[in-house]
Amino acid sequence: MDSDDWLEDDAVTVLLELQLKHPDKFIAGSFFQAHTDGSNIVRHPFKARINTSGEHEALLSYEEVAAAMWGSIYSPSWGKLFRAGSGITFPEGIAYSEDAVFNLNYLYTTSGGCYTPKPVYNILNRSGSATHSRNIPLILTSQKAAYELMASNPGNTQVINEYLMLRAVSNMGISALLESGCRLTAEEVRMIRDTLRPYVRACLKSRKAGIVMKVRLMLGMYLPVRPAGMLNSVMMFLIKCLSKIKHAIIKS
Repeated sequence: MDSDDWLEDDAVTVLLELQLKHPDKFIAGSFFQAHTDGSNIVRHPFKARINTSGEHEALLSYEEVAAAMWGSIYSPSWGKLFRAGSGITFPEGIAYSEDAVFNLNYLYTTSGGCYTPKPVYNILNRSGSATHSRNIPLILTSQKAAYELMASNPGNTQVINEYLMLRAVSNMGISALLESGCRLTAEEVRMIRDTLRPYVRACLKSRKAGIVMKVRLMLGMYLPVRPAGMLNSVMMFLIKCLSKIKHAIIKS
């Protein structure tokens, strides 16, 4: 557990009951994304798979768990229950995404995932945290090393490797280029682009990436950071507006 995060009071009970019910599964719960102003948001990545009452868990395949490692519920090691005796250890020398490497290795000691929509963990988002630090060289070397370890796992299918590549591309700086590019130095921008370049073609060809990620990738890689960031902001704003219109139509 991170030093500024906390568990819900019933977290252990919720996760343990699921583990007893599904002893061969990788158990995970939802979480609150908390902010320093006291507000929080429930993150619920498998909402479509769960009864709207929120009382049922979702049983997930290896591929679904791997998809959820793409910046989602199965990426960190918090908010989960692990069986003792698996023999899995955290990789040494990796400062970022070491938990995702652990999770993938642990996944293959189980028969798949089991997810509950009940929040069991609170993660505090604050600007000064280690996760939001701007040590670009350390982030890039760690994320690349983590991806190479995960991609070399013999249990991976082609679909899982595709999800892992997309996760790596996301973590190796596309968001930083588009959302923080004006605060990056020219050397940091060059380092991010050089690290991402070997994966660009495969990502653009991937059916799992989606048009939004492909556009973001091209903006970040091929345009100056300021216009790329402006175009990305416009695109994300339009997507948000369209999503609200869609939800309004569905409710009506």
